[in-house]
Amino acid sequence: MKNFALTQSVATIRNLNKLIQRDILIIFSLFIIHYLHGSSTIQFSYINMNISQPEANITIFIINSLLSISTMAHLCKIYILQKTIDSILKNSFGIPNVSDESAFLINISTTESAYFLSDNFISDFIITGSERIPSLRRFIYVFTILSMLFLLLSLYYALVTNANTNFKISIYTFAIILIAYTTSLATLFISIVYKRSIIGEKKNRLSKLVRNIGIANKSIQLQILYKKTHWISTESEIFSGMLKNSNFLINLYDIKGINKKIEIFYTQAVKSVEDIKNEIERIYKNTQSFADTNDLTQHLGYLERFIEDYKDSQEYNDYQLFLEYNGIFIYQENKNKVITFLKYLLGKTI
Repeated sequence: MKNFALTQSVATIRNLNKLIQRDILIIFSLFIIHYLHGSSTIQFSYINMNISQPEANITIFIINSLLSISTMAHLCKIYILQKTIDSILKNSFGIPNVSDESAFLINISTTESAYFLSDNFISDFIITGSERIPSLRRFIYVFTILSMLFLLLSLYYALVTNANTNFKISIYTFAIILIAYTTSLATLFISIVYKRSIIGEKKNRLSKLVRNIGIANKSIQLQILYKKTHWISTESEIFSGMLKNSNFLINLYDIKGINKKIEIFYTQAVKSVEDIKNEIERIYKNTQSFADTNDLTQHLGYLERFIEDYKDSQEYNDYQLFLEYNGIFIYQENKNKVITFLKYLLGKTI
């Protein structure tokens, strides 16, 4: 599944790169043609367009606006896909997802990502820079600069229409254009970058939890076999059987569904911990020694580790997940998340 996500991410990025280059070329070609032939007729294939007419300017304005929004959407998707590649490769090499600005380690996934994507220039370089690192700070800078540039181009067509034709645009219309454009960009950022970052970090946390759930499951099954504990429900027993397939949870993308199943297993683990502790206490009362409880103590440790990991995986908010997925911080001692984020954007050490 990871290999599939990796190859599909690379293929999608390359396709988006081509679309971005095409759209940027069209946007600036329209501007140059309009600027040089602002009061004459130009021909696009079989279409003649008199730029001095308001209808032509409005048409170009709409085309420019749509292409601008499309370009920004593609940039958002490219950033998230590059973070997906980066995350997969970091997990493969066991590298934590720390900020590239504050990490004191060699980012192997950076090198690997460069091999995948170095055949492109414009959007790849814009998003990852010369170091080929997908950085949220760089992306926000680029996103803001390009957004302002595209907005100025759109306003240029509106102003030209207002100045050179009888079609007058009120200040309220300009305000509506600005609000609509800003709202569209904010929606793109929230729906593509913010929400997908949250989903990505939930998957990362889930993958960490899955590492211990298999060991905990074996411990529970052994204790049930020796009648030290029992199943709390048929559903818990069925889910335990599914966990014999090590790829069962990793290959599922229904996060809510998985969490419900793991919650059932968590309840089972809590019950089993209680039963094992009671058994250890009973053995100690009979023998006055813990020598015969070594195996039980070991299994108790496995279950308690899973329970602790499960609790940690449930303690989060969406904003925290967004920051952690983008490598801005991973440590709980960063109390003020807003100040941390602003420092990150300003390039300060966090």
